[in-house]
Amino acid sequence: MTTKANLQLSLGRLRDDHSKLREAAARAFRLADAVKNCPEAIDWTRIRQVEQCAAELGTELVRHGKWEDEELFPLLTELFPIERHPDLPTSLWMLEKAHQTADQCYRAYVHDMQAYCELRDEQLLRLGMTELIHVCRLVRRQLEEETELLIPMCELRTSM
Repeated sequence: MTTKANLQLSLGRLRDDHSKLREAAARAFRLADAVKNCPEAIDWTRIRQVEQCAAELGTELVRHGKWEDEELFPLLTELFPIERHPDLPTSLWMLEKAHQTADQCYRAYVHDMQAYCELRDEQLLRLGMTELIHVCRLVRRQLEEETELLIPMCELRTSM
């Protein structure tokens, strides 16, 4: 497969991944916000819905990050050599760090939810929901940054 064809496939996957991640983050955000701001006791079914959405988001984040690290970023580095694009490695590094920050917040959410399940402390539940909401905001911001940087680069190169 040619590099241009590979890049076109990568561009399509990037857009698909972003769409899936946006939807997963929006669902998780809505549910976590509803649980966090619920004035009465929260039922277990609602908590399970949040956990399911959060797990889907976490799975998508891992899958997307792995694909970027193993396929997309090496392809972009090959197509946009450092001699002509000295800012690219720094930009990719910043995207990677944003992903790592979201991952750390996600792990904090998982930790607090495990503690909540053991202790049934409502403060831990609300803290977990706050962390998940923060993860969703970080993911949205990261997707915006990726969209602003990566999609124009890919489009430019595929139109040549």
